[in-house]
Amino acid sequence: MAGRYRFYREHKFIIPFVEADHAKHDGLFSAWISALTEIADDVDIEVKKQKGYQFYLSFREFEADNMRHLNDEEMVVMPELQRLYTDEELKAVEAKTYQMVEMTPEAMVGMMAALFPYMDVHDHKIFLEDIHQAAPEKFLPAFSGIAHAQADDGTSALSEIEVNQLMKQFSVDEATLMKHNSDTKLHHE
Repeated sequence: MAGRYRFYREHKFIIPFVEADHAKHDGLFSAWISALTEIADDVDIEVKKQKGYQFYLSFREFEADNMRHLNDEEMVVMPELQRLYTDEELKAVEAKTYQMVEMTPEAMVGMMAALFPYMDVHDHKIFLEDIHQAAPEKFLPAFSGIAHAQADDGTSALSEIEVNQLMKQFSVDEATLMKHNSDTKLHHE
């Protein structure tokens, strides 16, 4: 508890800076739900196309802004957290996040699918190790989900080589991986 106040006291500017982006993104998500409903309900195909194109442009703008946001978190927030807290303190906070009821295996897959393209294979491994340690009951469905996840362009989130290496590391066989994929319906096609 004291650490959180220490961070806030020393870096009052960071929290509003990061949270302003989160609030902006939440607003965009709400607007998108409305926009998608309008697109689906519109009967004029040309209007649908135009609204769909505007939605697409809005999403592209969000993706660019979100990359800046993630970069700011990595370049500004993370160094300060690492300076102020021990690895054990940071791992404890991360573990609580993975253990939250809202952090389902599906949510973990969504998070990994968004972050993994910007990480290397070593970061993927550490990310999965953290889930394995913090929430072992969620690990297999989450690992299976990301192992089978595909981007919109059909590319896999993880290479076959990387999946095989991770399966060895976590002692997971193909049948178990497939069982958890079908059990949890984590098909990202």
